[in-house]
Amino acid sequence: MNPFAVTGEIGGHTIVMETGRLAQQAHGAVTITCGETILLATAVMSEQRREGIDFLPLTVEFEERLYAVGKIPGSFFRREGRPGTEAILSARLTDRSIRPLFPKGMHNEIQVIITVLSVDEEHPPETLGMVAASAALSISRIPFEGPIASCRVTWDGSGYSINSSYQQISASRLNMIVASNRGAIMMVESGSQDVSEEVILEGIRLAHESNVQTIELIDQMVAERGAEKLTVTYDAEATAARQNKVDALVNGRIAEVLERNAYKSERDSSLDAIEKDIAAQLADDLSAGEVAESFKNLVKSEVRSRILNKNVRPDGRKLDEIRPITCSVGELPRVHGSGLFTRGQTQVLSIATLASLSMRQTLDTVGPDNTKQFMHHYNFPPYSVGEARRVGSPGRREIGHGALAERAIQAALPPEAEFPYTIRVVSEVLASNGSTSMGSVCGSSMALMDAGVPLKAPVAGIAMGLITDAADGQYAVLSDIQGIEDFLGDMDFKVAGTEEGINALQMDVKIDGLTQELLSEALEQARVGRLHILDRMSEAISEPRNQMSKYAPKLVRMQIPVEKIGALIGPGGRVIRAIQEETGCGIDVSDDGSVIISSSDQTMIELASSRVDGLTRDPEVGDIITGKITRTTNFGVFVELTPGGKDGLVRNEDLGDLAYDDVGMGQEITNAATLAATVIETVVEIEAREAAAVEIVVEIEAREVAAAVETVAVTVVAAVETAAATAETVIATHPSAETETAAETVIATHPPAVIETVAVTVIATHPPAVIETVAVTVVATHPPAVETVAATAAAETVIATHPAAVETVAAMVAAAETVADLVAAAVETAADLVAATAETAADLVAGAVVNEIVAANVIATRFWGAIPTTVTGAGVVLRAGPLGATPDEATPPTGGSWAAAEHGLKPSAPTFPNAAPLPTERGFS
Repeated sequence: MNPFAVTGEIGGHTIVMETGRLAQQAHGAVTITCGETILLATAVMSEQRREGIDFLPLTVEFEERLYAVGKIPGSFFRREGRPGTEAILSARLTDRSIRPLFPKGMHNEIQVIITVLSVDEEHPPETLGMVAASAALSISRIPFEGPIASCRVTWDGSGYSINSSYQQISASRLNMIVASNRGAIMMVESGSQDVSEEVILEGIRLAHESNVQTIELIDQMVAERGAEKLTVTYDAEATAARQNKVDALVNGRIAEVLERNAYKSERDSSLDAIEKDIAAQLADDLSAGEVAESFKNLVKSEVRSRILNKNVRPDGRKLDEIRPITCSVGELPRVHGSGLFTRGQTQVLSIATLASLSMRQTLDTVGPDNTKQFMHHYNFPPYSVGEARRVGSPGRREIGHGALAERAIQAALPPEAEFPYTIRVVSEVLASNGSTSMGSVCGSSMALMDAGVPLKAPVAGIAMGLITDAADGQYAVLSDIQGIEDFLGDMDFKVAGTEEGINALQMDVKIDGLTQELLSEALEQARVGRLHILDRMSEAISEPRNQMSKYAPKLVRMQIPVEKIGALIGPGGRVIRAIQEETGCGIDVSDDGSVIISSSDQTMIELASSRVDGLTRDPEVGDIITGKITRTTNFGVFVELTPGGKDGLVRNEDLGDLAYDDVGMGQEITNAATLAATVIETVVEIEAREAAAVEIVVEIEAREVAAAVETVAVTVVAAVETAAATAETVIATHPSAETETAAETVIATHPPAVIETVAVTVIATHPPAVIETVAVTVVATHPPAVETVAATAAAETVIATHPAAVETVAAMVAAAETVADLVAAAVETAADLVAATAETAADLVAGAVVNEIVAANVIATRFWGAIPTTVTGAGVVLRAGPLGATPDEATPPTGGSWAAAEHGLKPSAPTFPNAAPLPTERGFS
């Protein structure tokens, strides 16, 4: 057979259909090409019809071949196996579009196979496969009342696009596939983001116009290569005779059952009893299958007649009435979130589970997406309909229903950047009497809100039905259909969305097609029903919980330099795996340097965060670092600053006492360079609080002692200057015991009441110039230690230029403690008031000594450790031990020890009984 091809421009894309070159043994075979996407569709029908069945034995397979995108399957066997979710959904699109167009009474096996041969990065294969399948059936001898065509239409908020590319799909607010014949719509499947009914209708109209152009191309192929269709043998007279016999025996009993039994179980039992009775009476004339088919036709006719002529549905509801709804959340205590949705005799329990992004599903398909963050799984066990049958893996129906609910919820989920979790929702159908897929939408929405997932808005779904009478043009649109209405009706139309608009839509038509007018009416009736369901759901939960379940994993997001990603992962993933094994946390690293750490244990999250930070942050001067000794040399030791990263050198002269110990591989060194700065910060905070209190006291006392201030002012100036000189002399020349005695004497000889009066008087009556003169005088007349300390903060300079003032480190620490205690004890006295408000000589002298000791952080604290002093490209130069002193010259502070602990190199901390506590809220301990 010579090849034949037709070419057309559809939606701005060139489509080529060819037959006669591939798969010539099939009854119909068509190759379709758009860009570099190529598919082969074949259709074959068995010669003999299957007896004893009352349905069309049609199967559609969508075979994704990963060679089409240059991939080798990732399974153990490295070949394609069971169809994936995307392939099953694509096969269902074709099946639902063509199934209504086969003749009534056709029971021959029909198999349509669509094979994906090549896929480019622009043209999705799903709708092309549907067109190719329709063309293959149309040119074959298989009876088919087609052709149909299909296209994808997207809307980006401003305009529509036909046969959209992957890029257009990702940027759109509406992604819809529409199949139709020449005159009407056959199938609709869409996902969207809160679009209006008007947007949906206009998209369907444009898609139908495009499909008509594609049908014309198929007509050209049929005219050139179409085979003569086989005739389906259907004995209408014999069928009518059987129908009359069954009808005579029924004798109106079906109407009585429908009138009396509103519940599914009771109604089904009563109808089954009638059918068995008739089958027994006609056992000699008709088979059980023939009786069943005739009886089903009678039930269908009675149900449809009551709806069209009496507006009465099988359960007694009005056409637009919704079944009673009850909702609840938090049904299961250990799960992350749960929602129970009950509508009439349909009940769905949905459970939400959160995990880190490492749990995203990996996809092995021909599409551009490699992973999936949100998954919805729908389970339909046999007990939900009161049956006992084999339980196996999910069937195509379960996968299709789960995908529909997934699309509806997906549009309401927050972006991954705002909520970096992998989300899985499982909907367990506990009882079914129609519309379980829409029940799973409602249950999933409540479960996610119960789990604390910040949904943009609650999502609800409703299933609509249609009953028509072609003879007189009657029709009825039904809201919230139940099982019998779905089974015996002409349309199953599911709509899910929020108060703002539609998120997902699925329509299957069992008649020749649906007009735009009917579709518009159904959408409006669905909107009203959806809003009613959302109101009932809000009674159980109206917005996401503020707090997630305590059993849900907590996440921390960090940002590291991109060039540090390799250091975090390590050779072959060694480093990141070690952190995961140590902490039990999940760690996800993105190409942009984003790191997400997840665990239900907050302590382990903090530990993992510190490990990541240590690996990826460059050390800076002043950092506190704990590192293992990785190498020893005759001039010092190398310390691991970051695992697998830089090492720092600690020279022998900087090791202090450690140089005399037997240091070795694996031991740790920790620096504490910032502790003294913390002490200074604490002192400043205490002085600030005291100064604030002093200002209040001064304001009160000043009003009470406004008189007789001039004489007292002179006295206090002299007293303060004398006390300052005495304190300076004592501190500079006497041991700590004498210093303390002298300081106590100064305070004892000036009773607080007198000093307080004097201080208040000075503050209240003397201008700042007088007090400033006193302060300047003290500074000018005292030893150079005051000026030197004020001029420099370097510990080495203080020690080098004041040897007399610092006889030993221990003495200085003791002196500092004594002075600090005396100053603290005298806060309520007049001398402290003067120091806090006017910076008098006593404050200058005492502050000079305190600053001289505390500012020299290493002298005041005397902790062992590695202190970064220089950061270079080759590493970090560290210094350990006291600044400007050797172990022989230094004496440990009171209660402390310079010696390394027996189990490592960590120091024992000195104690300061009267010192203010460190600010633990800042992370110090």
